[in-house]
Amino acid sequence: MADHALIEMFSGMRVLVAEDQKTIRHLTSLSLEQLNAATVEAEDGVEAVELAGREAFDLILMDLRMPRMDGAEAASRIRRSGGPSAQAKIIGVTAHQTESAALMLSNQALDACLPKPLNLHDLAALLEDQPRPHQHDEAQETFDTATVDALRALDGGASLARSLTGLARELTKAWEVVGRLIDGNEVQTVGSMSHRLSGLCLVLGARSLAGRLRTLEELAEAGETAALRAAFSAMTPEMERTREAAERMARDFDLTA
Repeated sequence: MADHALIEMFSGMRVLVAEDQKTIRHLTSLSLEQLNAATVEAEDGVEAVELAGREAFDLILMDLRMPRMDGAEAASRIRRSGGPSAQAKIIGVTAHQTESAALMLSNQALDACLPKPLNLHDLAALLEDQPRPHQHDEAQETFDTATVDALRALDGGASLARSLTGLARELTKAWEVVGRLIDGNEVQTVGSMSHRLSGLCLVLGARSLAGRLRTLEELAEAGETAALRAAFSAMTPEMERTREAAERMARDFDLTA
């Protein structure tokens, strides 16, 4: 990609650079600013979470190994916060190649990982190849595209199809009993069920529903029965959208595997 194309890609973009090494942080920021991007720096994961909670960033470059809080945890907290940068593209940056693939499967807050030293041409190509979901595609709104693509690439989609079918089945079963459990004041069971489903949703890329399930878990742990019942009722439409999208994608991937 030529330099003028890089300028077109990054011009006007707000970028949070989270990196504990001062020299690397400054050089990365300077390189982006020369492409007309606006940068803000964070020296560790804690500061990155704080800044992302106050300001809206288009892109967050997250060093994966930082003091106080590592990049993977910081990315997860930013996603769960629902703050102004919760939907930003978050790219993990690491000097450890084996770390990248593992984190992409285990930490669904990261959109992708790139090796150090960061190459802006590689970053631009990645951003160009992995656009944000289009609003008219309900499945893409419900499931993170990058996560689904990464899992599908493992074996052509066969395992993903089975996992999505399992998720749809688990959601159906859960919604048949959660209401009764809340009415029976069995909030601990609701919390355990929400925790398990949240983890499954995160692994498969259903981030929004995972966040709502995490809220349900926290309310159950606090014993807030009235708030728990209201939250469960409010999230039912999203659960149904996620279940339907999972079933539809499972059928599509099973046919192409």
